[in-house]
Amino acid sequence: MAVITLKDLFIVPTEHQREPADVFAPLATASDVQLLLEESAEQLDRAERLRIDATLTALLANLLSALPGDRRVELTLPSSPSLQVQLARTPLLAVLAMRTELVEVHPALRRWAEFWDPHDAAQRARILAAPDTQDPVQRHLMTLVDPHRRASTDLQRDVRGIVDPWLGRLFVARGRSADRSRAMRDLETAMSELVENVGDHAHVDRTGREARSVAQLMTTSGGGDRSHDRFRLIVMDNGIGLPKSIKARRADLNGESAVRFAFEGRLSYGDRGRGLTHVGRVISGNPGSSFTMYTELFPERNRSLRVSIGSNGRADVQEVALAVVGTLAVGKLNLPALARQDPTLFEAPDDELALLGA
Repeated sequence: MAVITLKDLFIVPTEHQREPADVFAPLATASDVQLLLEESAEQLDRAERLRIDATLTALLANLLSALPGDRRVELTLPSSPSLQVQLARTPLLAVLAMRTELVEVHPALRRWAEFWDPHDAAQRARILAAPDTQDPVQRHLMTLVDPHRRASTDLQRDVRGIVDPWLGRLFVARGRSADRSRAMRDLETAMSELVENVGDHAHVDRTGREARSVAQLMTTSGGGDRSHDRFRLIVMDNGIGLPKSIKARRADLNGESAVRFAFEGRLSYGDRGRGLTHVGRVISGNPGSSFTMYTELFPERNRSLRVSIGSNGRADVQEVALAVVGTLAVGKLNLPALARQDPTLFEAPDDELALLGA
């Protein structure tokens, strides 16, 4: 039995941090999984000050996305609205909503089970509704379930036709309109490039797995005057991973070199990997931004690659002891040129934020 508790997912001081491999290693062999995410009495008293590590929780979602169908997952969710919303800002709930054979569908999961289809008029209307008519979670969070089902050209059109209007309803320029245009273009570039990669890599015919993917774009809320400047983008799939995809064309490269070449724009065939170069430029062009990617290397050996990009735009590639499935990317973008149209839209009372029973 593998047991994951809420405490395992919290942000903790550096000196108390655990490696993801230590937290999630039991998932690889356990017959059943307990996700005991309900707070203790002490945690409930401090819930407003506790912060869930989005990258760590996204890693958990990635591993659950490929869990064999004969496993069983027992799920309890926190009662604190603050912690519920923090979980919703990761792919965890969307992945659990897709894996109905693993976990009984909880009322809080039903809202995350809808496949991404911007041609569905009702879905498009909900996404682009006036912010003050949307529920407080969805005002500043867009979740795309299984975007790989759509062709790459359609995904590019989706970003332009959905993401841009969604952002435009929430943000105006702080200062010059040209700066706003550049910030919006950077967001569109980062999201379209990463979501398009999902379309390239999440294919059941190459893995034997049922293909699954999730993409999320989130704006932060609360936390000071500049909190509106920050955005988080999470994209994950359970496909073949970046190294294998590149090595199919460049057999001369090992996994680490293949990924490094992709981020450095040194691949010469077609456009493959070029989008990751664009992502690096977006990160380096916006101080305070960062990007982390985990991608499958040798899952049978419990090995993956972790790519980190900071303000210098250079990719630091390291092999880590973690059986990541496919690819997981987490980008944090700091865009001071954007300001909220109405800051009160991000300050909903806690009793309006509950996910349970929604």
